Amino acid sequence: MLDKAKALAKAGRFAEADQLFDKLVQQKPKNAVVLAEAVRFQNRYTRRFGKALLLSERLLTLKPKAAESFVLLAESSLNCQRLAQARDHAAAALHIAPDNPDALFIAAAVDMALNRHDEALEKIEQALRQQPDHLPSRIQLARALRASGIWPGPRP
Repeated sequence: MLDKAKALAKAGRFAEADQLFDKLVQQKPKNAVVLAEAVRFQNRYTRRFGKALLLSERLLTLKPKAAESFVLLAESSLNCQRLAQARDHAAAALHIAPDNPDALFIAAAVDMALNRHDEALEKIEQALRQQPDHLPSRIQLARALRASGIWPGPRP
């Protein structure tokens, strides 16, 4: 059923996917995989950030030592404009998994939101050293370079 919910989301059938994710969470309230996917769905497809925040807080209670829990909570907090909490959760994720590209990416995203472009660039570059094809970091690198004034550079 989880695969079906993810497929519905990718197909743009958000209402159906949302109902299925809700059903899954209700049926399996202590399943960390289901909660993590539901958080991703709410953050990235429906943009119901408040709902994602509640689900990610629940995930953290189930998996308090998992970097992924803090990454998703940082993402949800950032999306809710709770920058101090997002920064703290991203730092916790990095403490657990300092070389995790997803943790580095979300920490960089928080740095960007706080206008700390140099710090963001360092984290993005580290993420790309760990996983050169990490698409979110590649996209964030362009944003960070543009925001810092490094790219596209001076025009001739």
